[in-house]
Amino acid sequence: MLLPSFLQFLAFEKRYSHHTIAAYRRDLEQLDHFLQDLPGQPTLTTAQPIHIRQWLVQGLEQGLSARSINRKLSSCKTFYRFAEKKGALQHNPMLKVTAPKVKKKLPAYVEQKPMRYLLELMAEDDSFVGQRNRLIIELFYSTGMRRAELIGLQLKDVDLSQQTLRVLGKGNKERILSIGKDV
Repeated sequence: MLLPSFLQFLAFEKRYSHHTIAAYRRDLEQLDHFLQDLPGQPTLTTAQPIHIRQWLVQGLEQGLSARSINRKLSSCKTFYRFAEKKGALQHNPMLKVTAPKVKKKLPAYVEQKPMRYLLELMAEDDSFVGQRNRLIIELFYSTGMRRAELIGLQLKDVDLSQQTLRVLGKGNKERILSIGKDV
């Protein structure tokens, strides 16, 4: 079957995370289940654009956000491009499917005054754990780094002379972050 080889392709050639692969599997299994309930029982490789659109509309009716629908579309687009390259498709049904618009929202942030107050409270704890926790909060606040980036941070990634941190972000992309003297 095409789905297992697609998932292996994602894991070994694209090097997607196991979370992404699990999400793609779930999306495609949901689409396959939806298709089985349609007249004529189309399969993943015989689905038409109208079938994909019906599935997406059903998702919207069930309360999925446009962002979730777009992630499902991404799973499908990747799968159908793979199926095309493998010669398993006559035509790619995703070429005639458009994504719903996603509302852009501003990122959440902490105001300066409450953050200063929190850091002052944390400064009162001189223990190793207290100072470590304060450093974690300072790093998050001053650099905007992600939790996973902080967890992966190693001593060799810290350059105090240049006041920078080298972090490995999403998609194994390396970023250089500036840190101030206070941090």
